[in-house]
Amino acid sequence: MSVAITMRGDIGVLTLDSPPVNALGHALRRDLARCLEEAYARPELRALLLVSARAGIFSAGADIKEFDHAGPQLAPGLGELIDRIESGPLPVVALLDGVTLGGALELALGCHYRLVSPRASLGLPEIKLGLLPGAGGTQRLPRLVGARQAVEMVLGGEPVTGEAALRHKLADARVPQVDTLEQALAWMRNAPGGLAPRRVSSLPALAPQAVAEAAHEAAIRPVGSAPAREAALLCLVAAQGPYEAGRALEHDWFARLRDGPEARALRYAFFAERPRAPSGDASARRIDQVAVIGAGTMGTGIVICLAEAGLPVLWHDVDADCLAQGRARVRQHFDRQVSRKRLTPGHADQFASAVTTVGDMADIAQADLVIEAVFEDMEVKRGVFRQLDRILKPGAILGTNTSTLDVNRIAHATRRPPDVVGLHFFSPAPVMPLLEIVRGEATHADVVAAMQGLARRLRKIAVVAGVCDGFIGNRMWHQYLRQAALLVQEGAMPMEVDAALREWGFAMGPFQVADLAGLDVGYSIRQRQRSETPERPWPDWLDRVSESGRLGLKGGSGIHAYPDGGRQPQRDAEVEAMIAAASREAGASPRAIPAGEIVERCLHALIAEAARLLEEGIAASAADVDAVFLAGYGFPRWRGGPCYSADVSGLPAVVAALRRRAANEEPQFWQPAELLVRLARQGARLQDHGREAA
Repeated sequence: MSVAITMRGDIGVLTLDSPPVNALGHALRRDLARCLEEAYARPELRALLLVSARAGIFSAGADIKEFDHAGPQLAPGLGELIDRIESGPLPVVALLDGVTLGGALELALGCHYRLVSPRASLGLPEIKLGLLPGAGGTQRLPRLVGARQAVEMVLGGEPVTGEAALRHKLADARVPQVDTLEQALAWMRNAPGGLAPRRVSSLPALAPQAVAEAAHEAAIRPVGSAPAREAALLCLVAAQGPYEAGRALEHDWFARLRDGPEARALRYAFFAERPRAPSGDASARRIDQVAVIGAGTMGTGIVICLAEAGLPVLWHDVDADCLAQGRARVRQHFDRQVSRKRLTPGHADQFASAVTTVGDMADIAQADLVIEAVFEDMEVKRGVFRQLDRILKPGAILGTNTSTLDVNRIAHATRRPPDVVGLHFFSPAPVMPLLEIVRGEATHADVVAAMQGLARRLRKIAVVAGVCDGFIGNRMWHQYLRQAALLVQEGAMPMEVDAALREWGFAMGPFQVADLAGLDVGYSIRQRQRSETPERPWPDWLDRVSESGRLGLKGGSGIHAYPDGGRQPQRDAEVEAMIAAASREAGASPRAIPAGEIVERCLHALIAEAARLLEEGIAASAADVDAVFLAGYGFPRWRGGPCYSADVSGLPAVVAALRRRAANEEPQFWQPAELLVRLARQGARLQDHGREAA
């Protein structure tokens, strides 16, 4: 049984206990319905208390896997269960002691009273999956909290604290964290005026125009998919009329969205980013003390991530002034978080004090993990690792924050290659959720497992990659950017390429990203690739932009212009002149290139390289590839990722298109991988490749 009923005098306590997160799947719904009917049949009971046996979690909401099965939920459906609670003969109180999301909050809204603890976190994140609350949430929530707060919670998808829930009348009372159950029972026995069923669905409808005005006033970043946002707003507007009519509209829209392409892609993305099971014993490498080498931008960002995760950090750089400046940037970061009310002053002080700067590398000798974040140069990094090898205690893990370099060569600068691992953080490290864990040829499985555990502590999405130039993300990104640059050589302007890919759904166009990352970094990578892979040519115009002294956004000009220090890219006549000259010298005949061709070519470059990564075993699964591009490169979530998009297009069609390109240009690059050809022939899906590893 996933629900148990116990008697506390004249109060029945219904306890949800379905590990790990009390997902409201069929078994839990069935057991809860059975316990409710048992309780309703007991004449001695005067009220029910709904609680969780899971520490810090009331319930994470619906079982998302059930959404892939078309048709109604197995009886009882969640909406049916909630209606039974709300219309039942006994008042029901929900004790929300921790995370309460999605269908779980809808369940609580169907109860007659809601109590919150200090660690309560209440939210309706369905919009992030291309859905809307489908069990009465769009109708009950605005009747309880008003239009503005309902719009923010439903369209924004972010949870609110217990204190905020009280403020907005989403909760009736707050109970202390100590003896929470007893406190809830005491509140029920002493409730002012006694307990009686108070049905949220019976509250008055909103005033006309309230939702439209609230939506206009609320500054909410677009989340999920456009169809879901439009449908959610329609349903919230319906809360201005009769409850049953609004509920019917919500039910209809939920079913339509659930079975739509955007929601299917977003569900796939959700599972693609879930933590993978470790391949080794993480406990074999306990990490209590971390050291960071390098106080540049990446080193500073990594230090902030570690400190925020509660890890003590030793920080070293050969340049004392650079280290002092880094320390000041760390303090400034935490002070900004306080000013934005994301941290308390006490927490800011705690995080900043976790960082200790050291002038001598020997002072990090007892660290369990060292992360090197020095300049992206092989010999510089190998020199650092030779020093670390001499200094560090046996069993320490040596991590390198390289974005492209050969982790095996770095590892062999030491006498302990099994302890060396790549840790590719993405910039800015405190913001970007992705961490590529690069497994060298000798890296021990327990080292990889320990880094997966570290990623969870840092709240990062971790993907394990093998060693190659650029690993998973940058290897694909370089081919994506290269094809975008070749399109410019053939006649498209950089702004046109960026606009086409943004319109398709990318957060930014490839040239805007290149400017943001810094053109000096890309330039050095291209020079190495020119000699190592001459069969994959880069067009000259991109180098000419860098050689003219343009650094990108940080320098005020790059592929695009950034007038007056702004961040919005503008066309640059000087760059366009460089493009025209380089194209003439390359013998290109400029032509008008439609947006659809731009998108298809860039997307096919990603798919072609992704299939090779899977075939070579650099990536363990298509879900890993998609997770990297979703979390690290601004790929539109509602399109699922490059591999998922290939399946949507149809693998036979993708293979045919790649072969057409291979017949006319760059056959070594465009010839489809045998894996892709085989899956297309078998009628299989690329997204399923390596699923057992995910």
